[in-house]
Amino acid sequence: MFSKYTRKKGFTMMELLVSIFILVVLTAIVVANLNRGSKKDDLRRSATEVVSLLRKAQNLALVGSQQALPDLPEGSKSSGAFGIHFDLNNPSQYLLFLDFQNSGGEYVPDGQYQSGEELPNSTYYLTAGVTIASLAPIGENDILDITFAPPKAYTYFNGFLIETSQANITLTQNITQDNQYIKINRISGQISIENEL
Repeated sequence: MFSKYTRKKGFTMMELLVSIFILVVLTAIVVANLNRGSKKDDLRRSATEVVSLLRKAQNLALVGSQQALPDLPEGSKSSGAFGIHFDLNNPSQYLLFLDFQNSGGEYVPDGQYQSGEELPNSTYYLTAGVTIASLAPIGENDILDITFAPPKAYTYFNGFLIETSQANITLTQNITQDNQYIKINRISGQISIENEL
């Protein structure tokens, strides 16, 4: 009638441990990939913000925006060039500046950032963990100034309409070592982002 050895339904301890181990491994893989994806998003966001500010400077030059000059008498204005200053010695920040130089009482752009040319609240910071890895063409003291001069937003790299037709800015996510490449074409004025291959 009743067997001495009846099979009980359920899982053995070994089956439960193996199942829990598999779940822990899968969870660890998913969390690691989410963290890496978040770091890549930080890098993409930083590259997009840099490109957005470059386009803002370009547009300000195109429309001939008049700005009050910092070191001139109140009410003085200039339709100078606008630019972005990058410095490898400060790889987590960049700034927007109004390029002007007093040349015999006339304020003309020279294509390079000078102290005092920055606009109010014009220092921008990359997302934490993202830095400027390289600049080309690189000027003295490891800098790159990209300036757009009116009336057609002529593009200057480090102060000169040089033979180089393109400037490159490489942003790096320091933890994942992923890169984003920003390219500025001097002739067409096109500004683009390229991913790492």
